[in-house]
Amino acid sequence: MSAGEPSAGFLLGEEHPPIEPGPAGRPLDLALLDRDGTLNVRRPGRYVTSPADLRLLPGAAGAVRDLRAAGVRVVLVTNQRGLATGRLTRAELVAVHGALLRRLRRAGGDLDGIYVCPHAEASCDCRKPRPGLLLAALRAAPGRAPSGP
Repeated sequence: MSAGEPSAGFLLGEEHPPIEPGPAGRPLDLALLDRDGTLNVRRPGRYVTSPADLRLLPGAAGAVRDLRAAGVRVVLVTNQRGLATGRLTRAELVAVHGALLRRLRRAGGDLDGIYVCPHAEASCDCRKPRPGLLLAALRAAPGRAPSGP
């Protein structure tokens, strides 16, 4: 992703630009990271519904920076069931993901993609741990598209 302001579609996980290849002569390395509990503090029983609720875990922004500096493309893959239940609005998710991206960029990191499952539990194939969200992210990465059905 470029350093410009991302679109709402990108922040909602609805727009998926191709993931750019890594440095010339190197294979594409790709890190698929969850959001809650990996990049930010998980709020058990509660949703992160505003930038004020978003607390990055110690070292998370630096880790994303270091991955990117090593030529690794970093993609966020996150279940956001609150969209299906009405406990999280699209506007709130845009604000939270915008704040996450700004904080990562301030630390020298970035996200190459955001993939969101907005569905209720057991209602789709994209909700992790099912593979749909991960396979979608892989399809956007050159040379990483899964083979088979």
